[in-house]
Amino acid sequence: LPIYGSCKITAQTINKKLAGKTGLPEQLISGDPATAKKYVDDLLAFMKSKVTGQDPGLLKIANAFAPFTVGMNPKGQPIFSVIIPGSTGVGKTETGRAFVQFVFKDPRRRLMIPGAKYPEGISAERINQVSEMLVKHNRKYNFNVVMFDEVEKMDLRLVKILLEYLEGSITDNAG
Repeated sequence: LPIYGSCKITAQTINKKLAGKTGLPEQLISGDPATAKKYVDDLLAFMKSKVTGQDPGLLKIANAFAPFTVGMNPKGQPIFSVIIPGSTGVGKTETGRAFVQFVFKDPRRRLMIPGAKYPEGISAERINQVSEMLVKHNRKYNFNVVMFDEVEKMDLRLVKILLEYLEGSITDNAG
């Protein structure tokens, strides 16, 4: 192992440093498939403890997240994208909160975009504000969760931005 001064550099040292920089847990950075599987199992159990009656949907979310835990996510795109349909009160927002609480332990990594605040016919300026907000949030928190709530109430221009975001192709003037 390389030694620099009095500091011995190990895989654990690098994982700890990366975890601190990204906000991701060390278990996800380790690259160990067994550790990653246990992490996904623990994530699922945690979400089940917070959201009742949605076990099949929570399992789908955990399974959608699993490829990232072993480095199989597509480069240049979001880690994973999930659309959670359902009527009011079924636990969509709480699912997002539980995911952020377990994975990041930092509620600031969750950005909520409520569709009712951006109905059909809003100004282009307001649409641009949402786009800028998304870019700014991504710059501040490379790894984060963005929740678009009540998409059916959103202006279609904002829905287009949502789709660009899900594809990983949203940018601002700075790129």
